[in-house]
Amino acid sequence: ALWQFTHALLISSMVVFAVVFAKFDVGPIAAACAYALTMLLCAANTVFHARRKLSVGVIGWLKTVVLPLGITVLVSLAFGLVPSLFLKQSFLRVCITTLVSFVPMILLGAVIVLDEEER
Repeated sequence: ALWQFTHALLISSMVVFAVVFAKFDVGPIAAACAYALTMLLCAANTVFHARRKLSVGVIGWLKTVVLPLGITVLVSLAFGLVPSLFLKQSFLRVCITTLVSFVPMILLGAVIVLDEEER
């Protein structure tokens, strides 16, 4: 219950972060900055409580969660950039970019992110 309570507080703090970023004249990117900061804090909260309850340390979390997800995201982003280099802005480019980003994300997610039991 403590994890859920602290997680809810952190998610609620997103509004406070957005207001602070807006006060410092960050502009429209303030919402993205507030979201990113909130999600980093939520991840830290999850790691803290996982370490406390399940004996999963930060290094273990980085190896089993962050690294596989990071590889998947980077490869998907790289594939997604290719259509924008060769096609002009259009709805077709959006569709192609979505497809070429989605396919490696699903494949790598199944191979790298999920373990034997989760597959």
